[in-house]
Amino acid sequence: MKLVVRSILAIFRRPVIILFLGVIIGLFAVFSSTIVAQVNAFLATAGQIGTDGTAMTLLDSFLVYVLIMISLLDFLKDPMTLGLTIGGVLLFSIVFGAILSLGFSGYFNAVYFALDKKKSNKHSFVQGINKYFLRIWKINVIFILLTICTFVVASVAVVPAVTFLKAEVQGYFVWGVILTIVTTLVLFFTTLYYVIYVSFSYPAVYAVDEKPFQYAKKLVDGNFLGILLRIVFIGIFFFLCNFLLSQLVESLKDPYAIGGTVLQWIFNTLFFAFATTYVFALFRFLDKRNQNKRVQETS
Repeated sequence: MKLVVRSILAIFRRPVIILFLGVIIGLFAVFSSTIVAQVNAFLATAGQIGTDGTAMTLLDSFLVYVLIMISLLDFLKDPMTLGLTIGGVLLFSIVFGAILSLGFSGYFNAVYFALDKKKSNKHSFVQGINKYFLRIWKINVIFILLTICTFVVASVAVVPAVTFLKAEVQGYFVWGVILTIVTTLVLFFTTLYYVIYVSFSYPAVYAVDEKPFQYAKKLVDGNFLGILLRIVFIGIFFFLCNFLLSQLVESLKDPYAIGGTVLQWIFNTLFFAFATTYVFALFRFLDKRNQNKRVQETS
């Protein structure tokens, strides 16, 4: 509870934490809504291939998406195409990682300073960019590459489950449900595992001068269960609140629907500002406890 209060106080101590994320989340919402609209239009067009003309179910839409991913993977069998694709992904990761680092290296530094009551630095955002840009850039590139790999692996991994669910042969549906549950759990915990380690690597950049990944891994390894339970609880809270807000937005009619969208944007901004600050606060708490333990062992 102390870490929660400390995180909230840090956010209000440095308003840039909220303002920066508010702009980023607003831009992301506009961009993602445009992409989703284009994807939905494409899936709707693909679904009209059927003879009955009925709208696709969620499972049908997901199956179309999976088939598209499989077609893309089949397209990559050509060595030249595969090489160009890998080069494109690397170039995208490097460029996009640099763009993210330009803002988040300063943002994370502001968060780190805001958690310290005794230190107040109004220029922490700019100083963070100057000092930590390259180190945050490296983590961003690795994070983007891991995310793309996870996305591709997950798309392929769900194929057997979706195939069984769509099978009309008696008895296959039950196996499809079981396989879906197992696949979902494996992907969920695998994704959660790597997200925790990468997330703790960011505050490690500001805590140690060398090897932030190794230091973050060592810290997480010794406290993994406690961190996992906290992250899962925060995630459940986020998805539950977002689901309720989405239902509220869908139930409202213009012009009130705009107000619901703004409310959702405010919640997402405040939540991610808190979640980021909480991860940094938790890292500093575990880091201090780890240092105290080492002092006791050497004394």
